[in-house]
Amino acid sequence: GVLLVLTYRSTYQPPWARGTNFAEIRLEELRDEDVSALIRDMIGDRSSTRAIRDRIVERSGGNPFFAEELTRSLVDSGELDGRVGDYEAAQPDQTGTLPATIQSVIGARIDRLRPPDKEVLQVGATIGREFPFSVLADVTRAPPADLRDALGRLAQLELVQEAAGEAGSDRFAFRHPLIQEVAYAMQLRGRRIELHAAVARALERFHHNQLGEYSDLIAYHFEAARDFAAAIRYAERAASWIGNTNSRLALKTWQKVRLLLQSLPRTDDETDRLRMRASAQIVSLGWREGMGAEEVKPFATEAMDLALALKDTLHQVLFLAVYGRVVACTGSADDYVKQVLQALDLTEDASLKTLLQVFLCQAYGYAGRLREALEAGETALSRIADLQHAHEALMGFSVERWAESLCARILVRTGDFAAATRSIERLIANEKEHPDPAVQFIPHLADVELGWLTRDERLADLHSRRIEEMAVASGVPYVAVYAAACRGLALSLAGDHVAAIQKLELAIGLAREAYAGLEYESEMLAFLAEVHLRSNSPAAALKVAKEAIAVAVARHARLAECRANMIMARALEAAGIHDPVRRTEELFTRARALVVETGAVAYAALLPPEKACVACGGPEA
Repeated sequence: GVLLVLTYRSTYQPPWARGTNFAEIRLEELRDEDVSALIRDMIGDRSSTRAIRDRIVERSGGNPFFAEELTRSLVDSGELDGRVGDYEAAQPDQTGTLPATIQSVIGARIDRLRPPDKEVLQVGATIGREFPFSVLADVTRAPPADLRDALGRLAQLELVQEAAGEAGSDRFAFRHPLIQEVAYAMQLRGRRIELHAAVARALERFHHNQLGEYSDLIAYHFEAARDFAAAIRYAERAASWIGNTNSRLALKTWQKVRLLLQSLPRTDDETDRLRMRASAQIVSLGWREGMGAEEVKPFATEAMDLALALKDTLHQVLFLAVYGRVVACTGSADDYVKQVLQALDLTEDASLKTLLQVFLCQAYGYAGRLREALEAGETALSRIADLQHAHEALMGFSVERWAESLCARILVRTGDFAAATRSIERLIANEKEHPDPAVQFIPHLADVELGWLTRDERLADLHSRRIEEMAVASGVPYVAVYAAACRGLALSLAGDHVAAIQKLELAIGLAREAYAGLEYESEMLAFLAEVHLRSNSPAAALKVAKEAIAVAVARHARLAECRANMIMARALEAAGIHDPVRRTEELFTRARALVVETGAVAYAALLPPEKACVACGGPEA
C-alpha cells in the first residue's frame, strides 16, 4: 500500500475527495497560545519584548508564516536587537502599527535590501520558484563572487535557500512562494518584460541539450516578454515532446499554441498550417481527456477548413479519421467506419492508407464487425513498412503496436483464445518501451475480457490491477474509465458482486461525467446487467439490460447489443417475467443473429446450448 499526503488550501475542492480511500484532515489556524509559543521561541521572553509579542499574536491571526515574517521584519528594521531566541526591544513600550497583510510585510523587508541584493532577488523571482545559479548569473551579468555574496545575504535573511536536498547543486529557491510573488510584483511592467526576454534566452543557452523538456518553461518566458513568435515555436515543441507521455498536458499546450497564434497576423501559409495542426491535435487528444463532440466541433471545423484552403490532403485524410473517432464516442460506430472509408477514398498514398487501415480496424471493432476489423488490422500490419515516420509522429505513439493491440482484443472476441494469448503476452513483455497509456492498456483489457469469458479469476485480477496502475500514473480519464470497469469484472469473478456493481457504476458515471470512454458505455452496461444477474437480482439485471440495448442500438455497437439481449432473456427466465415487447425466444434469436453477423464466437457460450451451436456456424447459419 501507499500513503499519499497532499496539502492544499481549504477553499480548494480536490477531485479525488470522492474516492473511497480518501480522508481529509483540516489544519485550522493556530490558537493564540500556539502562536505565542512560536514567537517566544524566535524572540525570547525578555520583558521588553512582551508588547511586541502580543501585537504579533494579534496581527498574525493564527497564521504561523505571517507571524514569522512579522518577526523577521522587526529584526530587519532594527526594532528587535540581539540574536534568535534572545532579542531585546530597541525601544521599550513600542506601540507602532504592524503591517496589515503578509504581502506588505514581505514588501517592506525587500525594500530594505541593498540595491544589488534586491536586483538579484527580483531577477530570481522572474526566473521562477527555483533558479539555477548559472541562469541567474547570465541574466544579472554580475561577477560570480559578488552574486554568491548577495545570495548568502539573502539566505541569511531567510528569503532564499539552496534547493531542498541539493546542497552544492548550484540551484536556489525562494523560502516561500509568497516571497517570490511579492518580489516579482514589485517590479515595473516594462522591467519585467525585459527580464523575461533575458531569462528566456539564458534558459535556451543553459538547457541547450534538453530543449524538449524545458520548451514549455522557455515558451512561458517568451510569452511574458511579448515575443509571441518565439513563444509559439517553443510551445509547439513542448506539445510535441510531452505528447507521448502526458496527453492532458499536451492538450493544454496545444490549446496554448492555438491561443498564442491568435496574437499573430495570418500573413502566410506557415501560420495557417500551425493553426490547423494545433486544432487537429486538440481534437485528436480531446477524446482521451473527456472533450465531447460538441466541444471539439469548433476545432474540428477550423482544422478541416484550413486543410481544404491549404489543399493539404494529408491533414484532410487524417482529420476525417480522427474526428470519426471522436464522433463514435457518443454517435454511431457505423459513422466512424464511413468517415475512415471516405478518408481512404481521398488518398493513394501507401503510408496514409496503412495508417487509415488501423483506424478502420478500430472503427469496425467499435461497430462489432469483427471479421472486417481483423482484416483491416492484418492489412495494416502486413504493410507497416510503408508507414512513414512523419505520419507516425503525427499520432504520437507506435502505430504498429496500436494495430497489434487492437487485433489481440478482436481475437479474444472471435474466440481464438490461443492466438490472442500469444499476441497479448508478446505485447506485454515489451510494454515499457511504449509508454502511451491509451495504447499500453489495450492488451491488459483484452486479458481481462478473456478472463471474464473463461471465468479465469486470476487473469482478470492481475490485469485489472495493472490497468488501475496505468490510470493512476497517467491521470487520463479515458484509461480511468476502463480501469474501473475491468476492476469490476475481476471483483465479480472473485465472488464480490456488490463491490463489482459499485465499480461498474463508478466507471459508467465517470465516463458520462468526464465524457471519456463513452464508446465502451453500452458494453459496461451489459457487464453490469450480467453481474446483477449473477448476484441473483434479475429485476435489476432486466432494467440495466434494457438500457444497454437502447444505448447499443443508438451507437450501432453490435457486440454490446448481442450480450445485452442474452442477459435480458436470461433475466426474464430467472424472474419468471413475461415481457410482451421482448419475448425470451425473440431476444435469444436476435442475439444468435448478432453472433453470426459479428463473428463473436466467444459470445455463443452465453446462449442456451441448442442455440449456441447454430450461432457458431451450424446448418441454420
